[in-house]
Amino acid sequence: MHPLTRLHNDPVLSEHRWSELPPLPGINQVGPAKPGAVVLATHPTWQVGAQNTPVITVHRYGLGKVMAVTTHEMWRWDLMMWGTGGTNASYERFWNNAVRWITIRDGSRRVRVASDKLQYRSGEMVNFNGQIYDENYQPVDGATVSVTISAKQEDGQILQIDLTPSRQGNGRYKGAVRYLPTGEYTTRVSATLNGISLGTDTGGFTVGEASIEFDQTKMNQPLLTQLSAMTGGQFYSVEESDQLIDDLSFSAVSSQQTRSTCNNYNLVI
Repeated sequence: MHPLTRLHNDPVLSEHRWSELPPLPGINQVGPAKPGAVVLATHPTWQVGAQNTPVITVHRYGLGKVMAVTTHEMWRWDLMMWGTGGTNASYERFWNNAVRWITIRDGSRRVRVASDKLQYRSGEMVNFNGQIYDENYQPVDGATVSVTISAKQEDGQILQIDLTPSRQGNGRYKGAVRYLPTGEYTTRVSATLNGISLGTDTGGFTVGEASIEFDQTKMNQPLLTQLSAMTGGQFYSVEESDQLIDDLSFSAVSSQQTRSTCNNYNLVI
């Protein structure tokens, strides 16, 4: 099924939604679709040449995409559905699909998963966050998302974790792994839905040795005050820097030396 005509994520329900739509009373008579175009809907009886007349047709042109709709009665899929006790959900879904399909380039990534940082300390949690889209760039909540983590070292390990849907929904997934040995790692992400591939993604990160010095980079004022008191010094904060100058006591430093000048020509002159 083409992304544009998918009125529901379930193909069976999508077909059912199409069958519920009211008929369109008329179309503009056009010629046959040009070579390379994809005809998504045709008139049941009118023909052009030996083929049914196109009603909805799409085509790729260069880096862009175009769509042709030969009927001006599609408003019926909106207003008349309300009159039969339904909603215009299928009508809105169709046009949302159309806009997304036309505006999104084929190279757009539909699987986007990455670690929350590029560098970690040994023992630190490595968190993965991602978002998955279908071919129509709609968020996918029920996908199977796996991350394969491979160490670049020759004897490095290969680990695979599965991401779980985030509570936020909207096609978001998350996962985490901890206690990876130090080294450089590459990641390869694969996402599938009902056994069909949605795409892949790649990335990487580094795990380094843990450093006590960098565990807490914020100033530890109580410790500095204690150390200065133990060594006979005084702790000053940035705000007290002027007081430091006043508290410093300077004393003159002098020394006396005796030297003979009788053999110093420069001094005699």
